[in-house]
Amino acid sequence: MFSSGNITEKIRIGHFKCAGETVVDLFAGIGYFTLPYLVHANASLVYACEWNPDAVEALKINLALNGVTSRCIVLEGDNQKTCPKRVADRVNLGLIPSSEGSWEVACAALKLDTGGILHVHGNVTGKVHKKKHNVFDSSVSTVCSPAGTAEPKESIHSCNRLLLLNTSSETTDNGCSNSEELTANNVHTEIPNQTHLGEGKSKKRLKPEWTEWAFNAGRRMKEILQNQTLRDWLVTVVHIEHVKSYAPHIDHLVVDIRCLPNSQHSAR
Repeated sequence: MFSSGNITEKIRIGHFKCAGETVVDLFAGIGYFTLPYLVHANASLVYACEWNPDAVEALKINLALNGVTSRCIVLEGDNQKTCPKRVADRVNLGLIPSSEGSWEVACAALKLDTGGILHVHGNVTGKVHKKKHNVFDSSVSTVCSPAGTAEPKESIHSCNRLLLLNTSSETTDNGCSNSEELTANNVHTEIPNQTHLGEGKSKKRLKPEWTEWAFNAGRRMKEILQNQTLRDWLVTVVHIEHVKSYAPHIDHLVVDIRCLPNSQHSAR
């Protein structure tokens, strides 16, 4: 329920700009991530899904203590059954080692007309894949957004060695410089020249296993959304966050995946 190692992610959520947004927290527990969305990120409404009755009781107490009960709907039980559909601007999937069992639920929770952002947690094992990675894929893109936008903490450090993959030559004002433009299988690609996440003592090398995991998650989310809605979606990996490390060579990551229906993408 509580882990001091997750404090950086709790703080990061607190800096999101969620005013006017509806958030679904699929694994709410006692409110470790639900509360920052409400208290600091100012989400208008959070649906908090939790199936442990003891955790639900503690969650309700914590909501009351923080004066945010009126902005949270607690849904007790299996999120496969309780999670609302087509309501969310953001979905938080804060379960490790993997939240994959609820990816379809998360995609079904996103708003149909405007889409939203999936914050996907997972444990990624390093030093497993020895061959060179090729993650060129026109179905998923990665971008960096300037600070101060609705996206969570997307700065130049968020796009380290990630690929901007689109089926057109469209570019974004993302603050990433010194990029090399390549073409692979007729896909427009930008590869920023950064190789690390963060700064100073918290600076960490961006591992190829992290980007591979993030792209695989993005590709799977796109497949799920297209199967659920029978329409095309633009799926974008906008940020990879390193939360903490375990031994041997296991990293707790969060990938932020923006999902926009193609009509909404065209209007942007």
